[in-house]
Amino acid sequence: MKLIVGLGNPGSEYEQTRHNMGFLVLDAFATTSTLPAWHTERKVHGEISRGVIGTETVLLLKPDTFMNASGAAVAAALSYYKIPTTDLFIVHDEIAFPFGTVRIAGKGSSGGHNGIDSIITALGTELFTRIRVGIGPQDGKTPQLSSFVLNRFSKEEALALHQLVTTAVQTLDKIITLGVAQATQEQNTKE
Repeated sequence: MKLIVGLGNPGSEYEQTRHNMGFLVLDAFATTSTLPAWHTERKVHGEISRGVIGTETVLLLKPDTFMNASGAAVAAALSYYKIPTTDLFIVHDEIAFPFGTVRIAGKGSSGGHNGIDSIITALGTELFTRIRVGIGPQDGKTPQLSSFVLNRFSKEEALALHQLVTTAVQTLDKIITLGVAQATQEQNTKE
């Protein structure tokens, strides 16, 4: 079983904000993969959808712990469903990449991302796959972090959001059907 976690913050005030990119991607992935409706699972501190893609059973999780405590939900899900970290995939916003960029990473530090930092702390390892979805400003300037990530998308970003989410969903699909190594190789070949 693969555990795919989308990072974000629960609550309507955070919907359509840059920091909820993980939730947006997982919602689209569940829809395009025709997975069951989301339901709350208190044991894992979030909403889940579980189904089969190809021959692979997948469990999608949107933590309700808020971004900075995402590690609690991820650790609970891995433990409860007995999933190794090698089968853990985290979808999150990445301010270090320009808006529209999607990258696969197999390990590394949190890079200042509080959700990833919480997961690394809870699991005691950096060895899990990340799907990093670029939300950084197009002008390359460094914004005030908390207000930038918690704001809604600009008009220009909103117009390009569907394509960005679609690209991230396609990346997830390739990871599930082809494996991380081949999906990463295909991504690197296209660049």
